[in-house]
Amino acid sequence: MLFPHHQSSFESLYDQDYYLWLEQQVEKLRSRQLHTLDIDLLAEELADMGRSEKRAVRSNLTSILIHLLKLFLLLSSAAA
Repeated sequence: MLFPHHQSSFESLYDQDYYLWLEQQVEKLRSRQLHTLDIDLLAEELADMGRSEKRAVRSNLTSILIHLLKLFLLLSSAAA
């Protein structure tokens, strides 16, 4: 690890105040302070975000399909 002393302080801030940690990481990105970023935890957060978004899309598509099926059944029974 390139900056081990930074890593432990990042992890403790990450554990204690996630939102503050995130704000600091965003500011460091915007100001191009790339050498001070908590790369490992940022990568983990991005991966988790991707998985979460994929689950949300799958869940929403499932709900849409269920409602479309219910509508189809309702319309079919009304036509009969």
